[in-house]
Amino acid sequence: MNKPQAYSWSTPEGSRSQAYDAWVETLMRAQESTWDPATSKDTGFTASIRHTSLDSINIIESTSGICEGSRDESRIAKDDSETFGVLFYKSGMENICFGDKRYQLSAGDVFIWDSTKPTKFAVTEEIHKIACFMPLQLLRDWLPKKWQTMPRKLSGSSGSRVLLSGLLSAMSHDDFSESMVDSNSVKESIMSIIVGADNSSKESEQDLSIKLAQMQRIKVDIADHLSDSDLCIKEIAERKKISTRYIHWVFKDEPLSVSQYIISQRLEKCRRELIKASNDRSSVSQIAYSWGFNNTAHFSKRYRAMFNESPSETRARHALA
Repeated sequence: MNKPQAYSWSTPEGSRSQAYDAWVETLMRAQESTWDPATSKDTGFTASIRHTSLDSINIIESTSGICEGSRDESRIAKDDSETFGVLFYKSGMENICFGDKRYQLSAGDVFIWDSTKPTKFAVTEEIHKIACFMPLQLLRDWLPKKWQTMPRKLSGSSGSRVLLSGLLSAMSHDDFSESMVDSNSVKESIMSIIVGADNSSKESEQDLSIKLAQMQRIKVDIADHLSDSDLCIKEIAERKKISTRYIHWVFKDEPLSVSQYIISQRLEKCRRELIKASNDRSSVSQIAYSWGFNNTAHFSKRYRAMFNESPSETRARHALA
């Protein structure tokens, strides 16, 4: 867990152009992406930013006067990393052209943006919004087939819109920046809500086929490395060239999580060894260690929970059979 870092900024006194240029620079730095600002038509331009950062998460609560900007392919190419943002509009109005689609956003709306498509925006009424920016890889991991076609503007009747707006509001509050926070829990909360917002969340036959094939490859990898005490989700992901989040997604509808599946397979192997009469010279601890367990007390506890008897009882019962 880490404590979020927060700072606030507002337009300095001086000419409109100085205030506008300072706002552009501050906002781009907080968003970790670049864009080309148009000259503001607001002769009394004012703005404010509260930026809260937590690991790779950036929460930005901002206000601004009337302004415009854009990101073309050349700007996209200059970004060091790919990001996406969840934008919650508290007041005002903004028109966004994202890729080949146009959206009008106002109070209460939630919009999901990413840095891969050309974007134009125009604030037509003084605006107040909260945005949360995170690595785009999260969207790719959680919605590998749908992240590019998922709904971007959440409808007024969407429960996900209500949940995201509430979560972003809480994250921009002073109490959040004063707390110890698990960034992974924040990411998982946001991504779970976004996945729920996908109107086409029911997986197609093709999606299921791909998912089952990937699961089978992961299970084969687990079987091949089951005796390795260091076997873990991260290690599997590195070997298979996929993310840990994707592995969790593949297993999300299974009765056991990935970690639970690994333990259950190890326990099954140990039980077979204990039952075999040919292995009666191997101690219980030797068998446990040979299948990746490195703590005999932990092994015995897990074994009893799964088979309703101790490893020694299994061996004794089958020795008498």
